[in-house]
Amino acid sequence: QEEGSLRRSVGGTGLGLAISKQIVNGWGGEIWADSQGKNQGSQFHFTIPYIEF
Repeated sequence: QEEGSLRRSVGGTGLGLAISKQIVNGWGGEIWADSQGKNQGSQFHFTIPYIEF
C-alpha cells in the first residue's frame, strides 16, 4: 500500500481492508483486490455464499 496525497489529506488508520477481510471470511466468503499498476486505481471484490432459509 502506497501513501498517497488522498490518504494524507483525508486521514485514516489503514484498517478498512483488514476489517473487511475478517467480516467476509467470517461469512465464509473471499475478498481480493486487482490493479493494473501504479496510479491506475484498484478494484476490490468479494463473494459470500448465498444461504436460503
